[in-house]
Amino acid sequence: MKYAIRKDEEGVSPVIAVILMVAITVVLAAVLYVWAASFLDGTGENAPFGTFQTKVVGDDRAVRVIKLSSSADACSFSWYLKDQMGNTAVFGDTCADEGEESECVTFYDNDSDGDLTAGDQYMVADGCFGDDYSFDVKHDPSGDIIGSANL
Repeated sequence: MKYAIRKDEEGVSPVIAVILMVAITVVLAAVLYVWAASFLDGTGENAPFGTFQTKVVGDDRAVRVIKLSSSADACSFSWYLKDQMGNTAVFGDTCADEGEESECVTFYDNDSDGDLTAGDQYMVADGCFGDDYSFDVKHDPSGDIIGSANL
């Protein structure tokens, strides 16, 4: 039995090598595009951010919008009452409660423009919150909390 060592130093032809490199580059570019596109929000909605202030009114609490980066339709916001552990105790839709007496929270659009703007307020009824409760307002299209206030 005789072993022969072949000296075949030829690899892949240059044409096939170029085609493979182009294909790998295209696949890599497609993967990077899909990955980068996942960071973009499909709705294009940017959540405003705001400052809220709490004021004691009798036994109730008034949560007033002091400053808001941009106004938006009041119906695109929800409110949440959270206990000291961060658990949601009560929540509701800002639009559903506009000017109506509800069990816990009533929203007042003080400038009657239909938007959540500086000067608008939420009234939180006594008995709906406890010590160290917080009041959060969420922008529903983006899912971001735009501001909080301690009750």
